[in-house]
Amino acid sequence: MDSISVKTLVGNGVHFGHITSKWHPKMRPYIYGVNNRSHILDSRKTLIKLREAYEYAASIGASGGKIFYVGTKKLAADIIQLKAAESNNYYVNFRWLGGTLTNFQTIRQTLLKLKRIEGLATNDLSYPDIIKKEAVSLEKERQKLVRLLGGFREMKKMPSALFIVDINKERIAVKESRILGIPIIAMIDSNSDPRLVDYQIPSNDDSLSSIELVTSVITQGYMEGKKFAEQQKSVKIAKLATEDKAKSDAAAATAAAAPTTTATGIKVKMVDKLAGSDAKKLSVSKESKENVLADKKLSSAPAAKAKPASITPKTSDDKDSLIKDEPKKAKSVVSDEKINSAKNDESSSTKKTTSDDVSLTPDVATSDSKDKGASSKEDKKIDDKTS
Repeated sequence: MDSISVKTLVGNGVHFGHITSKWHPKMRPYIYGVNNRSHILDSRKTLIKLREAYEYAASIGASGGKIFYVGTKKLAADIIQLKAAESNNYYVNFRWLGGTLTNFQTIRQTLLKLKRIEGLATNDLSYPDIIKKEAVSLEKERQKLVRLLGGFREMKKMPSALFIVDINKERIAVKESRILGIPIIAMIDSNSDPRLVDYQIPSNDDSLSSIELVTSVITQGYMEGKKFAEQQKSVKIAKLATEDKAKSDAAAATAAAAPTTTATGIKVKMVDKLAGSDAKKLSVSKESKENVLADKKLSSAPAAKAKPASITPKTSDDKDSLIKDEPKKAKSVVSDEKINSAKNDESSSTKKTTSDDVSLTPDVATSDSKDKGASSKEDKKIDDKTS
């Protein structure tokens, strides 16, 4: 594309248009002037548009899409077939069948019929075990289908774009592609409507050299995009290979150093576990001792009287509320003191009763011993009398 300039376009007759009586008004922006009652196209704008189409074709090639070449003119038929085969794309160079894109399911059935006929034929296109008349009719049918469908017999999905040489002649292909939303790259002459095309290339579509130049540029762009995508893919594969190799080397290094590190790691873990268990035991014993001492202190300490907390009023409303609450607090304090005094009296009375019981027990014991001595003396007197 860098080698193409305005001079090369003019040298290949790309700038020639149709006679002025057949021009399309929407082509006015691309027309430079008139010469011998024929329009002259602006080659500078043609070069700009050709570069845009070239970049778009490269993007399709990089993304792995396909371009459908359409050119049924006698001048363009051979060029279309050659460039499509060179770039491994689809093409139609004999006649565009209605519904080739919009009714592709029916077209696919016809393609299956072509494959069945080719399956009956041998390499030298003879039909063994078939009578001569039927073999002749099958060969005619095969040739007809190859002319119509041979350029896209391997097509299984819609193409990414169409490249059309003359949109006036290929108006059915333009309509179908617009219905399906397929972008169009096309050569538009001075008698064409540029609104029907997404990527316009203002050029002479009736010159063999002009058609060959534009078609070769589009094919070159597609091939370069495809080549760039393959290079990127190879670079990614190389990066993945190096990453995998680095990972495998790192894994091998870790595996070689695994026995020593694992043994030391187990020892360290065991020491950590033992130290942790000892620390837990010490903390538990300390907590239990502290709890016992706290319980003893609580049991031995006398009940402390609750002192009313001193509250500093912030505002006048707080002072009034405190004055109102003071009698209630005083009453509660007096009642608490009465309860505590009653408890102290009960405890002192219980202590006296226990001391009285203790003091009475010796007297009872002495009286019992006296009674026992008297009874023994009386028994002795009775024995003496009887004797």
